[in-house]
Amino acid sequence: MDSSKVNSDQIVSDSILKVGYVVSIAGRVVKVSIDKSKNVSHLLFNGTLVKNISVGGYVKVRKGFETIVGKIEGEYVDEEAEIGKDYVDKRERINRILEIKLLGYYDGRTFKKGIKELPLMGNECFLLTREEYADVHNFIKDGDVAMKVGCLSNDHGTEIRIGVNSLFASHIGIFGNTGSGKSYTLTALYNQLFRKFGHSENFRSNARFLLIDFNGEYINRAVKNDSIIADDSIKKSYQLSTRSAGDQLPLPSSAVFDELIWIIAAEATEKTQTPFLRRALSNKQFEQATQSEEGFKKAIVDIFSTMATSKDPDFLSSIHSLLKDLSPAIRQYSKNFEVTESNVTTRIQFFVKNSEYVTLPKDSSSKWTYANNVEFKKSLLELFKELEINTKDMNIFNRIYAIIVLHFYREISLGYSNREHIGPMLKRLEKRVNDLSKVLKLEDAENKNDSVLTIISLRDVNIHMRKILPLMVCRHLYEEKKHQENKKKYLNLIIDEAHNVLSDSSMRENEEWKDYRLETFEEIIKEGRKFGTFLTIASQRPSDISTTIVSQLHNYFLHRLVNEKDLKAIESTISFLDKVSFEMLPILPTGSCVVSGLISQVPVIIEVDPIDEKSQPQSETYKPTDHW
Repeated sequence: MDSSKVNSDQIVSDSILKVGYVVSIAGRVVKVSIDKSKNVSHLLFNGTLVKNISVGGYVKVRKGFETIVGKIEGEYVDEEAEIGKDYVDKRERINRILEIKLLGYYDGRTFKKGIKELPLMGNECFLLTREEYADVHNFIKDGDVAMKVGCLSNDHGTEIRIGVNSLFASHIGIFGNTGSGKSYTLTALYNQLFRKFGHSENFRSNARFLLIDFNGEYINRAVKNDSIIADDSIKKSYQLSTRSAGDQLPLPSSAVFDELIWIIAAEATEKTQTPFLRRALSNKQFEQATQSEEGFKKAIVDIFSTMATSKDPDFLSSIHSLLKDLSPAIRQYSKNFEVTESNVTTRIQFFVKNSEYVTLPKDSSSKWTYANNVEFKKSLLELFKELEINTKDMNIFNRIYAIIVLHFYREISLGYSNREHIGPMLKRLEKRVNDLSKVLKLEDAENKNDSVLTIISLRDVNIHMRKILPLMVCRHLYEEKKHQENKKKYLNLIIDEAHNVLSDSSMRENEEWKDYRLETFEEIIKEGRKFGTFLTIASQRPSDISTTIVSQLHNYFLHRLVNEKDLKAIESTISFLDKVSFEMLPILPTGSCVVSGLISQVPVIIEVDPIDEKSQPQSETYKPTDHW
């Protein structure tokens, strides 16, 4: 091609796309004076209309052979003083000044983020060509797989594609007020992923996703097999309930034998009840005794015998209390517990009436005991032979509860603990054990869940289980993944309405539990990538979430946020946002969001692609007139 023709075309192109020149440089912030001939909304270039400069748009500055790209963050006017009578129109005295923040540069024909040098005064400023504009919005790295997520909100002709590796090998934050499209975006991202890779055997073998759903938005209760996010061929849904019969989530016993889980379940006080629980859960004697029927019965009788020689003046009442408190753990595994309980009471009353009392000297504390305690113990053992306890079928929750009860009465009989201090906790624990038994079951090899996507709905779960279950499940999966030798395996923990479990301002729990909860998720977000574990959180209240967690996220999808505290939290913790994108947050329309982070070269405002109606989350805003 004739070089003179190329130069001629370049001169024509530059003359049309040139908009002004640099008049000020202050670090990354550059001011550009706009040519008066370019004070129009659109320009005609190569037979098409080109959008002229505007806030939020992009321009390039030429410095010799270097081309630097910046984003327009502001615009103002500067009026020239009137000199002579050369001006025929006062509008020609107006100078438009652009405030530009530098973003990157062109290396050949490729846009790269970052600044390696600054422009000079007087350097010319140009609009981007269509190809250059598309290159700025090309977020696909070499070797990555592209996935379309939407289009620019102010230019529907520009599609936004992201790299699968760049997004899903990162921690993701999706924030936005209720009704802004937050749940829709979460669904759209993972729906696209499962459509692209769901048929791959390697994907089914190596990838695992867990979605904690607090409001039941990702399970369609009206149909048996829904297609929300993914079809039922690669997902398994659990609708847990503490109010009625629901699904049970399989977990190994190691996931529930955690003392801090039980401390929060029992709402244990820090000074007295928490130390007691630690002692009880570390009691290997009772843990072993409750494994067999004979050992269980002998442990009960030994405590009865200790009570008979204790300082307790009303040990009969204590024995009644022990049997009553053990009842929730034993009754469903015994055919004759009530009969045995009645017979034991009768036999104890007989010994109380017929035994000889031994009184110590007056200078000693008053104490009484049975003269024939050995015979008393033998009699109880004979009586307890009639009791049947199916310890093999006893679930882990009732077994742990029984261990705690046995340890409590042993310490009471020995004078180590105070009944008034520990007793109220047992009543709370009884309710929590019942709740845990409703929503969890021990996992065995046959029932092990190998689904790619597991959705756990906590919609019908009470507030105490909402605090315990997400931590219990996520911690177990992370610890299992951390010690896994197979580096091919991938784990993504997705938590919708994440402020429920990641809040650092909750007043409903003690500090020890709060620290444990936050430290667990902070470890996942800091160290998880080393073990192939990633976190996706969605929330309408980013200000409630630990700043450590928000600041450690790699990529953000920011929907409309209007609360001042939420906006300040975003501004102070996210370093990827520019001024224009941040100021758009309170006025973003539903379905639009700011995409920012390591995945994008520049922050962009996109409209998320629509998804099939059957795949959409159950998060529609209620319309009264549809039902009135």
